[in-house]
Amino acid sequence: MEIKFTIINVASIFEMLGKTEQAKAIDSLYKEHPMPVTASESYGLRRCIYNYINDFSYDFRTSNPNCVLIEKYITEELFDELFYIKSDDTIDIGYSLSKVSNQQEFISRINLGWDIQTASMSKRFYSNLHEILCDSDLPEKDLFRHELTNINKMCMSILSDRNFDAKEVETEEFQISYLPKGKACKISGDDKWSVQNRTKSKFVKGIKKLPFRYTYSNTFYEKLNNLVVAHYTMITKFIVVDGYDIVKYYKENSYSSKNTASLQDSCMRHDHCSEYIKFYAENKDVVKMLVSLDDNDKVVGRALLWTADCGTKIMDRIYGTEITVEKFKKWAIENDYVHKQYQSYSETNTWVSNEGNFSNDEYEITVKNIRTMPYMDTFKFTQDISGDTMVLNNSDGSYEFTNTDGNYEYFEDEGDYVYCEISDERLHVDDAYYVESTGAYYHERYVVYCQDIQGYELEDDCIEVGDNWYTSDSVTYIDHPESEYNGEYVLNEDAIWVDGDRYTCHIDESSYDELNEEEKFASGDRLEVEVTKLDGTFTYNVYSGWYRDNEELVSNFLEALSEVSLIKIGSEEVYKLEEVVNE
Repeated sequence: MEIKFTIINVASIFEMLGKTEQAKAIDSLYKEHPMPVTASESYGLRRCIYNYINDFSYDFRTSNPNCVLIEKYITEELFDELFYIKSDDTIDIGYSLSKVSNQQEFISRINLGWDIQTASMSKRFYSNLHEILCDSDLPEKDLFRHELTNINKMCMSILSDRNFDAKEVETEEFQISYLPKGKACKISGDDKWSVQNRTKSKFVKGIKKLPFRYTYSNTFYEKLNNLVVAHYTMITKFIVVDGYDIVKYYKENSYSSKNTASLQDSCMRHDHCSEYIKFYAENKDVVKMLVSLDDNDKVVGRALLWTADCGTKIMDRIYGTEITVEKFKKWAIENDYVHKQYQSYSETNTWVSNEGNFSNDEYEITVKNIRTMPYMDTFKFTQDISGDTMVLNNSDGSYEFTNTDGNYEYFEDEGDYVYCEISDERLHVDDAYYVESTGAYYHERYVVYCQDIQGYELEDDCIEVGDNWYTSDSVTYIDHPESEYNGEYVLNEDAIWVDGDRYTCHIDESSYDELNEEEKFASGDRLEVEVTKLDGTFTYNVYSGWYRDNEELVSNFLEALSEVSLIKIGSEEVYKLEEVVNE
């Protein structure tokens, strides 16, 4: 069972296992130097800590007492801890659970994998809070934001408050909802959290129930609350427009500055698209548009309103946030329109009537053919484009209006086309690439060819080494401070552990000298430094490239360690109490 560690969670784990001094040292460092949790995230405990402290300069690491304490612990003492499994650089879960007093918090801190039932919060809620914090000038925002990211990755048991979420409201009575500890998570038919067992709370009171490790001022929470309430509170009104007013409200300069979800990502929002949107203006007899405006008369949602040849009134795909979508559906029901069950490009014939009945009806709409067409979500098919009019439908046809440049796609054989879920478009198989790990096709801009599997993978899941791409399983991150590859990835077969499995370096940089049986490192000889103190003799491995001379080495060791009486490099004495030799 793999455990993914972050530096914040390591501090909590150490504290629960009785390593209070080490936990406090990490806390002190992180409060002063918060970093994104991804900077330390690792499946190895020691590796996680090294990922964090190696971002500091060497002078800082060797002079800061917290850094010195932490590095000394993981190089000299951690291997002897009963909870630590050296071979896997992880912790013994069974042993650790027998030693901690709060088992449910311990489990939540070891990140065993995210799923909808154990999630601390919804992805939407996390994304909105993260965006609010990034755009704010709150003095404690960076530490809070990084902690929030850490909590978002955690798995929460039934003994924890979890599944936090929030939705927009039209009044200032904004509240967040969550699943209280002890309550079972219920999943609805559409793979969302059911309202059963959930409760509501004011934002600050609720958010403090999440397992934040650090404390924040009341002033911070008060200002954050104001920002969150403003973000989630939206008072809107509806208007129905037609003709060239549709072109006006399609433009992104008419959009609200608040989060508008799918609306702000619409491919037809740009100024140059107005030439294509004129198609709707020229067909005002059969198409209008419902627009939702905020209190500044800026657009927060829109949907086309069609009248089919059979007389049925139809609401097309709704663009906007989740609460905007629900408002549009309510308007459709009240005004005798059928609406789409799913607000997507790919679903074109699933409808809900104003009476709540579901259907898979196909509709036809006769329109003027103005030769230039916009990207269309639903009524995008036709069989003939040669005349002054054409008949659109939501099922199939030889022509499809899904281009963003005013043109159309012509399909000779429907079987030669596949769907890309990332770009939300249909592609000819010659322009798509199959990814075996996902079992799906993608546009070429999202995939790369991987040498290790001799096939295509999503680029976001791969690492580029040299001029070739590889899956993450085939590469190793180099973290040796003296390596010319430090901070880069190399192939697994080109990587080697050195210095007691403390670092990885490129295999070309590690060699063996048969004369003195010492491991060498290309950028500086490895030095075995023996330090004698009152409580015993200890051996350290350092590299000569770290120091200008013996005097600097001695000086750094004396600053970092107390009660030193003797320092030797190999068999050579370089320091004795009251006397320095070989300067």
